Amino acid sequence: TLSTNGTIRDTQPLPASGDRFALGSGSIVWSGGSYVVALGYRVKVNQLCVIRGNASRCMRGGVPIGAVSLAANDTTLLLAWSEFGSLALTKTAFSPAAEIPDAESGNLVNVVPQPRVAPAIESDPNGLTVAWTEPDIASRAMIGGIDRNGSVRVPRVLASPVHARTRVRLARGITS
Repeated sequence: TLSTNGTIRDTQPLPASGDRFALGSGSIVWSGGSYVVALGYRVKVNQLCVIRGNASRCMRGGVPIGAVSLAANDTTLLLAWSEFGSLALTKTAFSPAAEIPDAESGNLVNVVPQPRVAPAIESDPNGLTVAWTEPDIASRAMIGGIDRNGSVRVPRVLASPVHARTRVRLARGITS
């Protein structure tokens, strides 16, 4: 558990995994007066956990969790994650800012035969910007988004080719 200034107040054990590489990805965001952490497990455990203070919610699935990302504003918390089975799926779940999103009732937002991994989400003045990596035969880094009115921004290539483990990070107001 983190205090409002970011110092560690308390710790919780991570779910048992049996494999030191089981934790595939994580994300942290300030929302509703506390930090929220999302952890995606991909080996053996295959689950998504969201932790806020002493409360947590884990979704056990039959497929590995590829990546997780959190975004928040004053009223809403967004959880996005990817799952890898026979197809790559991208899902989202929303909750009020001070609650934990329920991944079990998440919305399917994308199904593609081309895997999309390591999504990064950042709020922008017009909605949400989303970046991800497509580590397939023609591996590339991509960027797209969703406008406030729900319109999807046409994805475009940021870089190609990229290494399959490339992670695109977003930071508002920063260019590099």
